[in-house]
Amino acid sequence: MQYFPPALEQLVEQFAKLPGVGRKSAQRLAFHVLSLSEEETSAFATVGLSVGISGAAGPLSKIVLILNMFLGRVGLLSLALALAMKSGGKKEVLPSGRILIG
Repeated sequence: MQYFPPALEQLVEQFAKLPGVGRKSAQRLAFHVLSLSEEETSAFATVGLSVGISGAAGPLSKIVLILNMFLGRVGLLSLALALAMKSGGKKEVLPSGRILIG
């Protein structure tokens, strides 16, 4: 069994609670989060913290940060479900009828 610091172990446990994520995948996700820059992690978590490099970033970097903020706000699972769902072609049928008044 591998030993991880308590904070990393808590992060792995939280990732492992997600549906379809096992312990090994949770460890990979935790290490990926640790490898991200502080600016990118803050954007994904939508906490609003900045180390001041956003203003000096190039246009492509700003687009990546914006996408991270959007994905963090919407959530990966919600976005994946929205993209995977088909419109289905079902049309809403409004009720019709004659209403007598008086």
